Amino acid sequence: MMENYLLRAKHENYALGSFNVNTYDEMVALCETAARLGKPLILMASMSCARFMGEKTFVKLVQALNDAYPIDVYSHLDHCTDQELLLRCIDAGFDSVMFDGSPTATSAAFFWRASLA
Repeated sequence: MMENYLLRAKHENYALGSFNVNTYDEMVALCETAARLGKPLILMASMSCARFMGEKTFVKLVQALNDAYPIDVYSHLDHCTDQELLLRCIDAGFDSVMFDGSPTATSAAFFWRASLA
């Protein structure tokens, strides 16, 4: 569970690698490096990456890499401003998502957050 690794990293005073990716080759290279270091890894999809790869495909690729390497690999949707995409990523099985309300008016961002909670 990703939350456990975030807490462990905080407790042991180290950073958990988290990287935006756009291609499978990048995902593999990051997993190989993280495996050599023996550390878990978060692979982050931007909104354009999630749309291009497809939400389910991104999750399946991360799960396949998690199975292929002796480390934990997690999926994250980064800085999402599209509520429908964010909900599709949750439904697809992303380990975490980040809502970014900065482009919207403050009142709209609060409403959005409340509706997502």
